[in-house]
Amino acid sequence: MRNKKTLTFVFYLLFSSSVSAEQWEWLLEEQALAAVKLTSKQTSLIKYCKPCQGKPTEITVQKISAEKMKDGSYRFILNHVPQDLAYLYYFKEGK
Repeated sequence: MRNKKTLTFVFYLLFSSSVSAEQWEWLLEEQALAAVKLTSKQTSLIKYCKPCQGKPTEITVQKISAEKMKDGSYRFILNHVPQDLAYLYYFKEGK
């Protein structure tokens, strides 16, 4: 039960709309792995940057992973491209 609460809290932090991009590109290992776990069964993700005044873009998921960088931090990789979690959204049925 505690693990589920921790994962829910990490999910909230990772996908909160009030964070800035610079805060969610370089992650702790636990954050990166939680993001991979939460999104691994998705067939697509939405990339949207409201501050950039961009339009939402649907990205078909081919591969999701976490990668350790030289400084010891991690990053979220979608289709072999590093992504900033502040701008990624996924569909959850019923929400």
